[in-house]
Amino acid sequence: MTGKIFVDRIQHAVHEPTVEQPRVLTDRLWPRGLRKDALGDIQWYNKASPSTELRKAFHAGTLDVPTFQVAYKKQLLDDIACLAPLLALLNKGDVTLLTATKDANTSYLSVLKTVLLEQVASQT
Repeated sequence: MTGKIFVDRIQHAVHEPTVEQPRVLTDRLWPRGLRKDALGDIQWYNKASPSTELRKAFHAGTLDVPTFQVAYKKQLLDDIACLAPLLALLNKGDVTLLTATKDANTSYLSVLKTVLLEQVASQT
């Protein structure tokens, strides 16, 4: 059984009641203004987020969106083991990936979601 991947902002998720499906904050840095005890059932797993160098280059404007996406996908595929915990959750059912980014659907999560789905498809 393979689940679906949903994306959302951490700021929305901390105010929602506990849900059955796992919710995972995947940002490398801890979101400003959010206390760790506010997470409730939300897990924090930052090993599959963009590297510090990649994140800084993107925010500095050194990388445009397509270049960032290609570099981030390469980073994930070069260290496929970093996806193991997320794949294990996904193999059990639906998963919600969370970020503090203003638009979760156009953030790095779109790349992470694509890579996870490709990995699940290649396992079958």
